[in-house]
Amino acid sequence: FNIHKYAKTLMEAIEKRFGGNTKTKKVQKTLLKQQYENFTGSSSKSLDQIHDRLQKLIS
Repeated sequence: FNIHKYAKTLMEAIEKRFGGNTKTKKVQKTLLKQQYENFTGSSSKSLDQIHDRLQKLIS
């Protein structure tokens, strides 16, 4: 980050490196919501397997 002379370019580099801007975060949040709403537990899977899938989804 030492190569940036201006605050604007530094902030852009930080956002790019650590999660993007507001628009990308909104898209990620929407996708996560959709995945959560579509999440179902199959009767053929154990409760532990369902729990593991849910943990992967929210992490």
